Amino acid sequence: RRIRSLAGFELMIAVLCSAECIAVPYYTALMEATAHPLVTAIARRILRDEAFHLEFQAENVALCAASRSEWGKLSTAAYQLAFVGAAATLVY
Repeated sequence: RRIRSLAGFELMIAVLCSAECIAVPYYTALMEATAHPLVTAIARRILRDEAFHLEFQAENVALCAASRSEWGKLSTAAYQLAFVGAAATLVY
């Protein structure tokens, strides 16, 4: 949240996408690791919500990148991939 509040719109999207990308394997593993019907239902619901969130955020990322050159798009994608990797490593 601190990073998002200091950043512009596009970095806020990258931070949100990072959290959502990390949530998907986490809740998938949680769902597969339990036989409890309530936990499974909650994890399934969260995964469904995350799918919609990621689709929505992908549209926002595409809108932000539309005005960039190919080099700008590539460098931004590399930065975002590094950010997601660092966040996933931190969570792991």
